[in-house]
Amino acid sequence: MRRGTITILYSGTDECGNLLEQTAVITVLPAAVPTLTIPTFPTELSCAGADGFTTPADGTYSNGESGDCEISGAIPPQVTESWTACDGGTITILYSGTDECGNLLEQTAVITVLPAAVPTLTIPTFRRS
Repeated sequence: MRRGTITILYSGTDECGNLLEQTAVITVLPAAVPTLTIPTFPTELSCAGADGFTTPADGTYSNGESGDCEISGAIPPQVTESWTACDGGTITILYSGTDECGNLLEQTAVITVLPAAVPTLTIPTFRRS
């Protein structure tokens, strides 16, 4: 990626042999900071849904530019599961990384896990004699 300055030197001599020189300096601004896009997650899952939860896809980032000014890539998720069947809890998905320019790109999604349904007790049927 290019940034900094572009210097253009105009140099030559006129018909009398006089040196003619001028320099133009163009400041190059850094490319735009990219935006991180992560998958869409539900706000809550049943216990069974949480039990079947799999590692989600990588997040992607891009600054929408092209050529030498493009900054794009992928950031893998870090998944932390903190739930039990009895109490429920959360699944936290953290996307955190830096782009090639050192910009921190970070987003977090938290899914609430509902406790499992309370079991039903079934007793045998008794007959009176």
